[in-house]
Amino acid sequence: MGPKKTKGARKSPLAALAGPQASAGWTFGLSVVVFSLGGYGLDQWLGTSPLFLLVLGFLGAVGGFISLVETVSPGTLFPSRRGGRKKGGQGGDASGTRGKDSDAG
Repeated sequence: MGPKKTKGARKSPLAALAGPQASAGWTFGLSVVVFSLGGYGLDQWLGTSPLFLLVLGFLGAVGGFISLVETVSPGTLFPSRRGGRKKGGQGGDASGTRGKDSDAG
């Protein structure tokens, strides 16, 4: 008959803990590899030795790093991506304005 399928199959506890952070390393690595291969292809096509390989490899690393940081800790580099999440029980809204209880004066 085969194994029974249960309704609403759950993820393993380890997968539930990892979330999107589990794929962040792969995203970083693949962005470096894909951009570097694109640069290598451009170098072969245009006859420029390591120019595009280095430039596009660097851009892939920068983009991958930005993606990695924002996936692991949203709002670290771009505060607008916090999505209204309140940190440490502090008041205020996601727009970055301070409430009347701040020490800004």
